[in-house]
This record gives sequence, C-alpha cells and structure tokens, in this order.
Amino acid sequence: MARRFRSPDRRRRRRRAPPPHDGWLIAELATLVGVTPRTIRYYLQKGLLSSPRFYGTATRYQRPALLRALSIRHMQRDEHLSLDAIKSRLAHMSAEEIETYATAKLTTGPAATALGVERPPMTVATFTETETPPRYASVKWDVVQLLPGLSLLVKSDGSPLVKKLAQQIYDHCVGATPSLANDR
Repeated sequence: MARRFRSPDRRRRRRRAPPPHDGWLIAELATLVGVTPRTIRYYLQKGLLSSPRFYGTATRYQRPALLRALSIRHMQRDEHLSLDAIKSRLAHMSAEEIETYATAKLTTGPAATALGVERPPMTVATFTETETPPRYASVKWDVVQLLPGLSLLVKSDGSPLVKKLAQQIYDHCVGATPSLANDR
C-alpha cells in the first residue's frame, strides 16, 4: 500500500490579517459605557451587540458598538426597559438615530471624549441687576402636597377664600389617608 502525502499547499494555513489597532478592547468598552466586561459579553450573547471579528484578547470594538452599548445603558437606566424591548427598539432604529440617542445626554466624560462629542454642561442663565428683567408675566404658585403623587397648585397671591378652600381640601385629604389604606 502506497502512502499518500499531502501537497505542501494543503498543509499551509491561511494567514489572518493582523488585529486592528483602532477601537476599544472589551475592558475599555465596558469602562466607557459604565458596565463590566461580563455585561458586554452578555449583550453579545443576547444579540444586542454584533460580534466583531474575533482576534482573541486583541478583539476591538468600533464606534457603532460603543454607540449601541451606550444606548442600551440609557434605555435600561432612564426608561427601565427590558433587554428584549431594547433589542426590538434598536432593531427599528437607523445608525443615525442610535448615534443621536446615545450622544444626546453626553456632555463630558470618557465616552464623550472617545466619541468626540464633548460639550460643556448646560448652565442656567442668571439675571444681574444691570440686565433688564424678562417682559413676560410670571406667577408664583404654592404647591400643596395632598397625597403621594397628588399635589394642588395655589396662587401665592390668591384670595383668602382660595387659601381657605385649599386648606379644607388639604385637611380632607390628610384626614382621608388612613381610610385609603383600609380600602386597598
């Protein structure tokens, strides 16, 4: 029986392109987003993030991955959405919409710097005595907390009748609080 040897071409492995040097390693991406690397892997497993070309520990994530991860984080923290709802919502958003959503709340910090969207934080304008006051009419209101989640607005310069009525409503609601607990 004759032995067959493989030709040298078949034994040769294809050379892979070197790993990219731009982008972020998984630990860097996790730090920018404010989560752990395990969380990023979980997002990959659930299909919330697309997997980049694998280079072992040298695998790098590009700008779209950072934007999606920031969007996921915002939707979880601010809108309290589940991961399934987030996945569905991201599937219906274009790349531009995801970028707008992810960068809308970024002002300063490592993620803003990495994305190049660093903006100064918003400042509240204050009037000095030399400036003219605004020309619109302003009204001052008193907020009366009747129950948790229920407030009553009363004009500060309201008539005594209005203030007396607000006090009666307040007394009624505060006196009714124990009976509301029994009705549940």
